Amino acid sequence: MTTYKITFNERTNFGKNFLIYLQENKKYIKVNDPTKMTEEEFYAKIKKAEEQYERGEYTVYDEDFRKNVLGL
Repeated sequence: MTTYKITFNERTNFGKNFLIYLQENKKYIKVNDPTKMTEEEFYAKIKKAEEQYERGEYTVYDEDFRKNVLGL
């Protein structure tokens, strides 16, 4: 078995199609996504955010920011 490390931009058309190809061929190709976090990391981030909230370290955005900046 040979291991290759390939770097590509998944936001381009080629990158999207290449990623789809790899995911469709999981039987033959193992895709390791380092951006996926484990369940423990996920809950650690939530706990950290809750602690920051309790300390008052948060920002409140108004309706104009949501509409104009975020476009939501």
